Amino acid sequence: MTEKTKHNTIKYLPLLLSLLPIVLYDSLFKAFSNYYLITGIGITFLLIWYIIISRNEPALDIKKTFAPKTVGSVLLTSLGVNFISGLIILIILFIIPDMMEEYAEHMDYGVDEITLFLYSVILGPIGEELCFRGVSMSYLKKSNLPMAAVLIIQALLFGVFHGELIQSCYAMVAGLAFGLVAYKTGSLLLAILLHSTNNLLGIYISPFIESFETNSFIIFIVNAVSIMALIIGIMYIWQLKPALKNNLEETPEIIIND
Repeated sequence: MTEKTKHNTIKYLPLLLSLLPIVLYDSLFKAFSNYYLITGIGITFLLIWYIIISRNEPALDIKKTFAPKTVGSVLLTSLGVNFISGLIILIILFIIPDMMEEYAEHMDYGVDEITLFLYSVILGPIGEELCFRGVSMSYLKKSNLPMAAVLIIQALLFGVFHGELIQSCYAMVAGLAFGLVAYKTGSLLLAILLHSTNNLLGIYISPFIESFETNSFIIFIVNAVSIMALIIGIMYIWQLKPALKNNLEETPEIIIND
């Protein structure tokens, strides 16, 4: 192996490794049909993997990381992300109306309500965040790519992972928001919170709001609030930096009398 080949291999290795957890997680869905089994194996394996590759990361100050303003901004962002997702669905169906049947089929999980809730709101977000914003994004950050490129790539991979065109499109946008939260706060737990809340809104709250579609005033208010929530949430998150623990002991002040 020439020096140039060796250099290129080392250079692109993090990019290749970033695909590995996604391929492995996707293979679980192809191998099994039980969501509990899929997420159980996936979460266990990915959590161990993530702990190993992030063991040298600086420790976070938990109190500052989960400050009420930060958690609140994440919840506000979830309202906006859910609104954007709904808008993307409407635009695609307006352009290609025939896709409605395919999308409805894809979103029919064929499971009971308890399983749907546990998978969509709890287990799914944990597994997918460990996979994409945890392991995969950790490798992407080691590839010396600009952070903007890292966020875009992981969002594209997240979109492709979902398979169906409509869901892939809004998953890419959601993936950008999830990635931004994970990067700006340094916390995968906050990305999981955003992902979980977004799914909760999409599955349970949005259909309820759509029942008022004949009342244009209510729809206008909901949309306006969602847009404002997105702007406020993203603006606050954008200026954040990971709140790291201060491991340095404070040096006592020395007073010298003349």
